Amino acid sequence: MALTSVKVVRSFRYSRLLANFVLFSDQGGDGNAFTHKHWMHETRGFASITRQTWTNWDLLLRKLDQEIRKAGRISREDVDDVLKEIRQRKTVFSSQALLLIQCCGNCLPEELPDARTTLVCEVWKTLNKANVRIDVSHYNALMQVHLENEYPFSPTEILEEIKSRSIRPNRSLAGYAAGDAPDILGGARALAEHSKRSDTYQHMISCYCQAGEVDKAAAVIELMRSRQLSIGEQVFNALIWGHSQAFDIKSSVAILSHMKESGIEPTVLTYNALLCAYAKHGKIDEILKTLDECAANDVYLLDKYLLEVIYILSTNDHRDFVHKVMPRLRKLAGYNSVATKLILRLVNKGEEDIAYTIFKTLHRQARTDDGALSDDGTFLIKQMVKARRPTAKILYVCEKLQEEGLNGRAFLVAVEMAATFGRLDIALLLLTEVQKMGVPLKSHNFWPLICVQAAAGPNAVVSILRLMKSQFGIQPSRQTIREYVVPNMKRLSYDAIVSMLRTAGVSRSTAITSCLFDAIVQCKMKEAAILVSACSVTQPGLFIVPLADALAKTNDYQSYISIVRSICDNVSRMSRNARSLDEEEGYVFKSTENFVGHFAFAAITRLHCNPIEGAQKILSALIEQGMCLSKFYGDRIQSKLPETPEISALLHELISSGVKQTRRKAQSQPICHMVAKKPPALTNGIVKDVALEDFQTVEAVHELVANNQINKAIDFLNARKRSEHRGELREVAYNSICYRILNLLAEKGQDDDLSKIFESMERSNLLEINNVLVGPLIKVHLVNNDTKKALSAFTTIATKYNCTPWTHDLACNLIHSEDENNLKLLTELTAKIHGETYSLTNLVFAYVDCGRIQPARKYLKIIGRRILPQRITMACERFRGEGKSSSLEGLIEATKGFTYLDRQQMFFNLLLIYCTDESPEKALNLWKKMRTDVAPTDQFLSTLANYLEEKEQKVPFEIHSQKSSQVPSLGASKKINVTDESNILELMLQSNRLDAASQHVMKLLESNIYPLPHVFRKYMDKIVETSNYKILEQISPFLPLHVKKRISFDNRLCDIYRKDGKSDEYIDQMIRNFEMASDDKLDDLLENFPYSSVSGLFGQHPELIVKFENFAVNMTKKGIYSPINIIWMHHIENGNTNLAKSITENFLIHSTKIMFRHTTRVARERGDEKIANDLIKLVRDSKANEFGLGEVHSCLIDVLCLRGKYDEALKAIENALKDVPLERIQRNTLLKVQEGIEKAGKKFPYKVLDGGKANAANIGRTSK
Repeated sequence: MALTSVKVVRSFRYSRLLANFVLFSDQGGDGNAFTHKHWMHETRGFASITRQTWTNWDLLLRKLDQEIRKAGRISREDVDDVLKEIRQRKTVFSSQALLLIQCCGNCLPEELPDARTTLVCEVWKTLNKANVRIDVSHYNALMQVHLENEYPFSPTEILEEIKSRSIRPNRSLAGYAAGDAPDILGGARALAEHSKRSDTYQHMISCYCQAGEVDKAAAVIELMRSRQLSIGEQVFNALIWGHSQAFDIKSSVAILSHMKESGIEPTVLTYNALLCAYAKHGKIDEILKTLDECAANDVYLLDKYLLEVIYILSTNDHRDFVHKVMPRLRKLAGYNSVATKLILRLVNKGEEDIAYTIFKTLHRQARTDDGALSDDGTFLIKQMVKARRPTAKILYVCEKLQEEGLNGRAFLVAVEMAATFGRLDIALLLLTEVQKMGVPLKSHNFWPLICVQAAAGPNAVVSILRLMKSQFGIQPSRQTIREYVVPNMKRLSYDAIVSMLRTAGVSRSTAITSCLFDAIVQCKMKEAAILVSACSVTQPGLFIVPLADALAKTNDYQSYISIVRSICDNVSRMSRNARSLDEEEGYVFKSTENFVGHFAFAAITRLHCNPIEGAQKILSALIEQGMCLSKFYGDRIQSKLPETPEISALLHELISSGVKQTRRKAQSQPICHMVAKKPPALTNGIVKDVALEDFQTVEAVHELVANNQINKAIDFLNARKRSEHRGELREVAYNSICYRILNLLAEKGQDDDLSKIFESMERSNLLEINNVLVGPLIKVHLVNNDTKKALSAFTTIATKYNCTPWTHDLACNLIHSEDENNLKLLTELTAKIHGETYSLTNLVFAYVDCGRIQPARKYLKIIGRRILPQRITMACERFRGEGKSSSLEGLIEATKGFTYLDRQQMFFNLLLIYCTDESPEKALNLWKKMRTDVAPTDQFLSTLANYLEEKEQKVPFEIHSQKSSQVPSLGASKKINVTDESNILELMLQSNRLDAASQHVMKLLESNIYPLPHVFRKYMDKIVETSNYKILEQISPFLPLHVKKRISFDNRLCDIYRKDGKSDEYIDQMIRNFEMASDDKLDDLLENFPYSSVSGLFGQHPELIVKFENFAVNMTKKGIYSPINIIWMHHIENGNTNLAKSITENFLIHSTKIMFRHTTRVARERGDEKIANDLIKLVRDSKANEFGLGEVHSCLIDVLCLRGKYDEALKAIENALKDVPLERIQRNTLLKVQEGIEKAGKKFPYKVLDGGKANAANIGRTSK
């Protein structure tokens, strides 16, 4: 360990400056060896810059900077990326090399010390190969990193190497190359100060002390004295630790006396060194006594120092004393960060028990809307796997996390981490242990292993399938083969993939079908057309949406029709037994027609470009292939297309050809009538020459059930011989009849009769168990409104058949009845079969369908990016098909803020519902809402425009043609990358090239590209600094409403007018905009109204109050109260309480929302109790909720604390509790009062909630 460790964070202060030097040279300064002339031309646009490596270099350094600032640690991958860049460039500046060396120590807590030492040695070799100018600071940094990594290096060898390079030890930066000096002067000075504090001799002393070689350390000290070098506190701190390492604790304590004799007062670092020395020898009494002495002398040790003491105790076999030090932790701001680093170090040392104890002290953060805590401990499991800890230990920690409710996915996380680190052996051991514990394993548990093994090649992927079967007895599901195995075998052709899968025991049908699905998803239509002819598609519905999407992307109509033809021929073959029915009964190829119709409907509705032309091609090709449509799908397709003569003729022909299809023969019809009329003695084999096949049997049973002859049907089934069917997939038509039998009874609510029929059919081997056929067993109870029996039936079906029918409807019933326990049971049963993600996604849709938005958002956050996009697509289409506009509205609300979800398709599907429901007003309002949320797509706008024109309503927007929307920008032929263009813009701003930045922004906006929000805001701030309001006016028309809101455009526009002395012009223009705006435009103006900027403007220009107040009063007549709210805040801030009260009584009493955030900020800044008290009285008289009241009371208490009036602040809390509960008062406010009261030796009478509970309690604030 290193007591004299340098705070590496300091060195990141210079990375931005260093990175800027790499990219830009000061054009006004002198040239130097590192100035690249082609960067000097003003006329050269950034669009043509090709030196991408320089930009990458800058971004890599910035990433290091951001990570170290955010978490105090970086990942190994970040350092490897920088190292790789250096090898490619073969050059690096001396200061940047220093930065890289310093990153190989405590900034990498996830890496083992040995791995960090290997890394820094690799960095050192790379720097030497790159001919970097090495000076004493680099050697100092190298020794510091070795100390942090507890590596026993030889100081004398390093000193000899330093001298061999003619470098003088114990000096700060001697200088840089000519090109370095002008641009990194600030960094050089700071690094020089750093070097003075931790010089070469200091590191040598620390090294010897770390090894307990105090005599050698003393020799170095004598050398320093002979050269008249000062001996500071850090030398004494190192000696304290050195004597402890030499088992001479008395000498360690005596160092304090020597320090005082030398005129050096001990600091926190000194006491920390002493505590660590005691901890080394397990002297807990001395540790506690020293801590008490420190507290008595007002010396407070930060949590990181106490955690270091705990680390020393743990790693020196004194674990029993840790619990005595733990209560001394104060857990102040930043505790989680330092404690996490300690946990990682403890795991690396094999101290998982102590690490888990520290982990339990971390502050848990609520991140869901209802305050639920997210899963914690993932980093702990990850580190244990990475550090190759024993499997038993990993299982123990996972079990503890799961039992204590800290991480419900602990075991699966361990498996995923083992797979991520390539530890297949650990992953398999974990899975074996999990199976032994009785936890059922499913195919989805092996998905991470398959994904990781993909890098090793197809053989490795197939080996996982073999292990699943041989070692765990699990047959890979079709979904596993389709979505995980085949996509991860892309190196091979589809023929080779099928061959390899066959060797792993996968059926030929499943292998080819999975390859077919992958080919369609990858838009390889021609290959898919070849594959489909070689397999029997048993799940045609699976291909409908992907095939339609592939057609929309490729426009390969020939391959599309070929695929549909093959699939539908297969459906027709599976329905061949249905041909035995009588023509007169009207039995036709309904299954085939429906499949053709479904395929055609899905494809036509997804054609974005020239949909009419595409529809004609599809329909014409269907006719040429001799296929037909059912009338149902013909009508649906017609409803989505204009009624052109060509389309109508094609649809008419397709539907007519369906009516003319050859109907089934009449062989089995008499049998059905005979069975219905005669006793059940007529069974297979009893009547001569009558041999009933399975299909004829179920037809007969259907006839009996339809005629309500249930007992005859049961006797008929019981008297029949058991079917000899061997388990092959039955025809669609057969299963359809079975379903109609069961569904007839379910719809009538005859649960007893249904159970008997189902049992008889199952006993006779007439049923192919699947989700559809067992569904009526649950439906019958829902029809009878008996949710309890429905759930019982679901539990039986899930356990016995591994099926989960009617999950959505059952979940909705449980949600409506608020039966949380049974809802949890339903979710767990589903998760065991389909996996957690699938189950929770179902729960999200159920909550949305029931109008429960907050729980839906909660589970969406738990699922995160694991959610499958196709599940969202299917849900949108189902809601649209059922006409559930409220459910789609709820889904849009629930997914707000989840940027990784395709919310545009949700808006589009909702628009289609509104169009179908003939609701133009709702459709128009949806467009307005969508603009504030996401950018409307061309498809959305064109559909809405066509609908409004059809309804003879005005279209309030323009649709740019496809040609104009594809204008190339920035001279680039490739698709613009928003991140890259934003990075270029940011670099321009850093080099103060504002004119070039403005040109760059305009080119992006003209191409409908918007820079990243944080970069765009920086650009706006630069414009405000220059007071160039004309630029903002120039870019304003190019910005949609949601972009303006995201970058606070109107606030900045107001600020720039005020700064330029044109406040009156801004107010006049704003009033004109409101007065001239139509009702539908008022919402847009209010959405981006610059409340804070206008409030601040009146403080400097009170002469504008009267004009704005007249305008505000006029707005109240339209039901708009925001402007008068600003006047109200201004009067309170200036002591005009009567005027503010008059506004409250006359206007704000009618407002649903009152804003006062600016006023509370002013009160805190001025320390004005009167403003806070007046605000409390006025807000209390308004309609503000308890959240708002809690905020204004918090303001008064903060003001009193600023003035040191803690007793009055305590009384203010008592008064506040008359209006609001304690949790509505801000937590930081309560902590301030608590600290002040306790410093005065008094007891604070209230309990302050922890951070997570406080956040959960304060959800729902409405003030701005």
